[in-house]
Amino acid sequence: MVKAATAKRHANARANTIGLEVGRRLREARLERGMSLAAVGGEDLSRSFLSLVELGRSRISLRALSIVADRLELPISYFLEDAPDVSEAVAELTLDRAQAALSRQDPKGCLRLLESASVPEDLHARERWLRGAALIETGRPRDAIPVLQEGVQLAEQQKDPRLVLEFRYKLGLALYGADNYDEALIHLRHVLDDSADGFEDPVLTGRAVVCIGHLLYLHNDVAGAIKHYARARDIFGSLADLSTLGSIYSGLSLAYERKGDLENARRYSKLSLGAFEAVQHGRQIARELNSVAVGYRALDDLDKALECAREAVTRAQQVGARDVEALAHSTIASIQLRLEDFEVAESEAQAANQLSANDTDLARIDAWIVLAKLAERRGDHGHTDELYTNALENLRRIGNHRAFTDAAYAYSLLLRERGDTEGALEWALQAAQARPANFA
Repeated sequence: MVKAATAKRHANARANTIGLEVGRRLREARLERGMSLAAVGGEDLSRSFLSLVELGRSRISLRALSIVADRLELPISYFLEDAPDVSEAVAELTLDRAQAALSRQDPKGCLRLLESASVPEDLHARERWLRGAALIETGRPRDAIPVLQEGVQLAEQQKDPRLVLEFRYKLGLALYGADNYDEALIHLRHVLDDSADGFEDPVLTGRAVVCIGHLLYLHNDVAGAIKHYARARDIFGSLADLSTLGSIYSGLSLAYERKGDLENARRYSKLSLGAFEAVQHGRQIARELNSVAVGYRALDDLDKALECAREAVTRAQQVGARDVEALAHSTIASIQLRLEDFEVAESEAQAANQLSANDTDLARIDAWIVLAKLAERRGDHGHTDELYTNALENLRRIGNHRAFTDAAYAYSLLLRERGDTEGALEWALQAAQARPANFA
């Protein structure tokens, strides 16, 4: 009892020391920035509470401290140096914030947070997944490949089948983005095979099926591509009522647990969690439906392409994903242009343009290309050139070589038809220079 009491006194003394140090650093950082307690706390934390924290009279939780760190534009580790007892909790909280940034479509913010994190060994796999996903989102698939390859090994060592599938899917996506199509196909088919062996995640499976469809199309397997697009559409269509499905799985889990069949109880419990989680993935589903539409467009099946793109708009609106909605509108605009419904094409392109947040959004760039073609049709060459130039400059800026190549060739052909041979040759040369060596 004496030893326990002594240990407790030491623990309390250490906690008080940490609390005093956090308060001191908080006050110093706040005063350096000329910020008031009210400005630091905002609507989340009261002035009186923060004053007590600065004086060392009150402890602050890690989540509250993360709010303060954000307002002061400092990593949370700045306040907790020399506090080893909380290092793992701080690392996990930093990873939570990095994941939240990725969910907000802020991959650069995610990477900044990861750079500031000191990650313990048991969280390395999660850090690898977040870093790999963020690198893909920032247009750096080649940098993501070794990160995700390491992550696959870590997930296999941890014997976490769900994490292995997630890593394999992301690795397939990175390889696809790096134009390494054969190896991408291997990893994505692993996802489908492992899913068929008992681990079910409909959203992940659907996304892998879409990507395989794109790869088969690039391999000139048109029939295989169509088959996979149709399968993906069936999967995403069945995800409309996942809340009900999650409830059913939850009920089955309880029923099997009552019968003493713990293996099935655990299986249905996981399925229930997966179904409820998939409800939150409406954004991903909308994006993948747009990808299916793009695939059908490439195959000249414009009716199916239009159906999928319109469904993508609806799904995106349901979850408030403006960027995905913009992308789907730009896809519809390009389809309507090919169907020669020019009025609707222009309306959809303008909708995509208005919904896009900035000039580097692919939706706005695609909309500019549609509007450029419409302007050329009206004989407004000046507006055509302005729109095409803006689109190509921004495609170059974001490093989308495939889209730049396609747009530059299209612009070259347009200029040749106009009689501008010099301009046509210039853009044909730029397209050839941008074309990756293994581009299929």
